[in-house]
Amino acid sequence: MKDTDKKYSRDTWIFVLLTVIVSLLLILIVVVIGKGNSPQKPISTSTSGSKWVGEKAPDFELEDFDGNKVTPASLKGKNVVLFFTEGLMCYPACWDQMAKLGTDERFNNEKTVAYSVVIDPKNEWQKAFDKMPELRKTKVLFDVYRTASRSYNALNVTSSMHQGSFPGHTYYLIDKEGIIRYYYDDPQMGIRNDLIYEELKKIQ
Repeated sequence: MKDTDKKYSRDTWIFVLLTVIVSLLLILIVVVIGKGNSPQKPISTSTSGSKWVGEKAPDFELEDFDGNKVTPASLKGKNVVLFFTEGLMCYPACWDQMAKLGTDERFNNEKTVAYSVVIDPKNEWQKAFDKMPELRKTKVLFDVYRTASRSYNALNVTSSMHQGSFPGHTYYLIDKEGIIRYYYDDPQMGIRNDLIYEELKKIQ
């Protein structure tokens, strides 16, 4: 083989190698830029609620529809389901979840009470009642200042569509002594009454 042929062969391989490297770099840049521009959620801390299982439930003081002050201390002696939800802006998924929880006798009796925790002002709920009368049976706690939602990490979960601002779809099961016994965050926004009841039976 002539020296010129060897040179051309070497130059060809160098060109091909450089082309491959540049192509890979371009692909990498496109992928990185694409990820940066896509509406992905922040890294979720939804598992942090599970670390509290076996611990005392964080304190709060919230009003219900009747203006009563509700605290963990006032609920002692009953098993409690706290359902942190996006509330009015999440129709129909959250409304359905709340209505089903509020009308389920398994969670609303002399031994157990279920509350849906929302950040909406109380005076905005009348239109929701008119649109879905079943919601009237739902026990709601108004967390307008998001104090309880922060304490229970409900603003930073996988299921929240507006992380940092709105709760997601997160359940806490608290026993009669005020101890958290179960935690479940639900990005699928389903009706989870049967799942929660199976956990409730373990502590009754």
